Amino acid sequence: MNKRSFIFQMLQDNMMADYVCGAREALREFLWLHPEAAENTEEILVHDAHSPMELPGEYLRDGLLVPVGSIEFCETLLRRWYGIEHLRPINIPSRLLADQFTGRKVAYISSHADWENIVLGKAGFDPQHLFVKRADRAKAGPAFFFPDEQSKAPSFEPGRLYLVSECVDIASEWRAFVWKKQILDIRCYSGNPWAFPNRKTVEQMVATYTINTPMAYTLDVAVLPSGRTVIMEVHNFIACGLYGFADPRIPLMLAAGVNHEFQVTAERRKSIW
Repeated sequence: MNKRSFIFQMLQDNMMADYVCGAREALREFLWLHPEAAENTEEILVHDAHSPMELPGEYLRDGLLVPVGSIEFCETLLRRWYGIEHLRPINIPSRLLADQFTGRKVAYISSHADWENIVLGKAGFDPQHLFVKRADRAKAGPAFFFPDEQSKAPSFEPGRLYLVSECVDIASEWRAFVWKKQILDIRCYSGNPWAFPNRKTVEQMVATYTINTPMAYTLDVAVLPSGRTVIMEVHNFIACGLYGFADPRIPLMLAAGVNHEFQVTAERRKSIW
């Protein structure tokens, strides 16, 4: 077994974000259940991802460095260690773009021409209630609603991908945690905790999402006032909140999340060259 080093982000006053603390506790439980793994597993606490870290070369040759923290923290360390420039968001996978899963019109666009031809044209979006965000990089730039106070069409940077979605009223939002195509848990993170998602719908989403699927990921769904369950987005299992999810497999899921970023980066470089 290759060595795994989990790098936990520390905040001011030696505090940790709740999801980082939860991941650290899960690592301790994993090692209690699997003491044979202790020899090849360690934890490192880091206060500042931009500060120098003197790590033995054997880690990069034979082991896996797994950052656990914010998007900025993970991106900084993955860029330094492995040349991964940034995390590539999954958003809504193509297999889950059907109306039966979205409950609203959703499209990916990359230009003002797409906006005019797809969003305001043939796709028939409701132009009075739209949500737009960058789809090619996690948390890159502010998301915005259209029309805004000035009712201007959004501007699109060349070479960027955007997700456009109709807005819907939401009763509650939930995050399902998926490991090797199995739903381990589902947690409410916003809204009415008594507005439960439909189990069969969530299971059907997982069963349908079969192309370029990470080994570990989260599936965010919303429950509409009508009771219908729809997809919000999918996240690779890296730099994502746990919302109380606790499982000894979390360290394995975190390591799988880093490996998935390797695969995405490799495929991107193939397409460039």
